[in-house]
Amino acid sequence: MHDGSIVRFSAVPEGYDPGDRAKVYEYLQKQSTQGVIPTGLLYLDESVPDMHEMNNTSVTPLIQVPFESSAPVPKRWRSDGGFSLVRSRRAASVPCAAEPEQTLC
Repeated sequence: MHDGSIVRFSAVPEGYDPGDRAKVYEYLQKQSTQGVIPTGLLYLDESVPDMHEMNNTSVTPLIQVPFESSAPVPKRWRSDGGFSLVRSRRAASVPCAAEPEQTLC
């Protein structure tokens, strides 16, 4: 490292079980006494739902989600303190008022 310190990467020992909480704690204590700071995925509780289950995320990758359905509609503030919604260029061909030329709603 730039300050002269050394970073060493190593794998966990053979037979390491990330699901056994007591053994993981024992491993961390042993490493700590040797001056080693383990990092990474050291404990895994499979009884807890994962992030996608807890947040009910979409199974569709974001790269496949159309921009129009994922992006918020921007707002343009008016001088009277109100705001108008601004349509994207793609949506400009769809009138949002009685006048087809108007692209602000």
